[in-house]
Amino acid sequence: MLRSMDSSWRMPAAIYTMLICSSITLVAQNSSVLTGKFVARINGPALTSFGENHESYVFEITTPSHQFVVLSYAFLLYQPRLPDVLDYLHLYTFSAEENEQCEGSIEEISKRYLFDEYGTFVGVKYAIEYSRNAPHLFPLNTRLRCYLLDQKTVSLIKEIESEPFFQH
Repeated sequence: MLRSMDSSWRMPAAIYTMLICSSITLVAQNSSVLTGKFVARINGPALTSFGENHESYVFEITTPSHQFVVLSYAFLLYQPRLPDVLDYLHLYTFSAEENEQCEGSIEEISKRYLFDEYGTFVGVKYAIEYSRNAPHLFPLNTRLRCYLLDQKTVSLIKEIESEPFFQH
């Protein structure tokens, strides 16, 4: 009797282990290694210490093929941040998780509605801050894939290469 009770835990433990391992594999499948350049920052609301802050970037993936994507990062004020000054001549590589919920065009993501001091709508502006040395040639109306950054990834992002800048 004691022997059968002793082995009864093995089957549920094996199933539990398989479930944990499969969920780890699923998380790893959603993550991609991106190599490329920061093209622009989408300026959002002012930073706050009362909750989560959000930053979005236009990133040009350079390998295996050139394509533009949106990077989205949610963070608290005391957590790591991306550099304030971005330079298109610098190449970066890091991992990020693709997420369909934050996909959109640059026009949609960067659109800010302006109101006067009385709350009357006065217009629209697009809050795009281009990286230093970046060409202003990315598609504003094309829907772009989106990747989420986490604080661990942001703290590890390092420049891997810098292109020489020649002036003619």
